[in-house]
Amino acid sequence: MDCLQGCGIPLSWWKTNATEERACGKCKHHGVFNTTLNRCICKSGYGGKCCNDIDNCADEPCEYGVCADKVNDFSCDCMAFFKGKMCNKMEAWAIALLSLAALAVLLTCCCCFWCIMGTCDRDDEKRKVRPLKEKPRQNPKKDLLVTIGYKGPSSSTHNKRTM
Repeated sequence: MDCLQGCGIPLSWWKTNATEERACGKCKHHGVFNTTLNRCICKSGYGGKCCNDIDNCADEPCEYGVCADKVNDFSCDCMAFFKGKMCNKMEAWAIALLSLAALAVLLTCCCCFWCIMGTCDRDDEKRKVRPLKEKPRQNPKKDLLVTIGYKGPSSSTHNKRTM
């Protein structure tokens, strides 16, 4: 009653409208009764009509899931790949799947690196520098004369020398 007088709430209104407070008496664990909402507003970690139920999800026990509070218990709705009371254990098939995916990524990176470094589709035998093959020359002087355009001695000049 002291609280009602301190808060300026008429006792007649309280007896008529404050159904939650009448049902549980007083808000437990330092909860505060809200006259507008007509219910207890509980501190973090507590819930229920009179704040007497401990909120088991307040500490977020589900590592990879969503917590659902129950009376003195909780349950977790686990995300894909996870299982267990607190969603902290990975499914065996998920471990295998993630391992294969990591291996595929690693192989892809290695292949890309191999191609970037220039070893992809490279035939070293085709790329070797080989010396040019030269035609064997039978008469190097004749080849030189043909190259400069000399056609040989004319018959008139040749006859003059011999006479």
